[in-house]
Amino acid sequence: MTTVGIAHRATSGQGPEHGGPDPQEVRQRILELTTSVYAFSALISALELGILDELSAAESAAEIGRRTGAPEELVVALLDVALSLGLVRRTAAGFACTTGAAALVGGKAKEILQGDLRSTHLQSADLIDCAGRRDIPLRGWQYSDPDLLEAQGVRSTEAVGALSRMVFPQLEG
Repeated sequence: MTTVGIAHRATSGQGPEHGGPDPQEVRQRILELTTSVYAFSALISALELGILDELSAAESAAEIGRRTGAPEELVVALLDVALSLGLVRRTAAGFACTTGAAALVGGKAKEILQGDLRSTHLQSADLIDCAGRRDIPLRGWQYSDPDLLEAQGVRSTEAVGALSRMVFPQLEG
């Protein structure tokens, strides 16, 4: 179940006003979210380590580990998660990116994807840290962490291209 599926269930007559889900279903929803966080973390790690960069052609986990400096066991674990997400496929030679993933793991597309994932991770971590300190600001998006600001800036470059093509030509002057 995806978070979209969870959100749909929450708005489809299974909310608190209707008695809500039973404890087993609540636990299952939390488990699904936890699994999503692990998958998210594995994807970020695979991108940061350059593991997916090595998969333009089929490659063994051992060779990917040698090229990236990551232990082979870690490469296999991260690629197993990528496999479950449909980002890579197994081949006789090892692993290779799927067509859809291959378009996102190189060049500018990879930078934007990494920026998006880093930004999401860092904002989530900040919210958790603030909650732990009982200091959750309600003043909107205000961050000073340079890593988060850089990730958000990289992520935003995708919007500039779309604005340049669709919005800016419509403006006067």
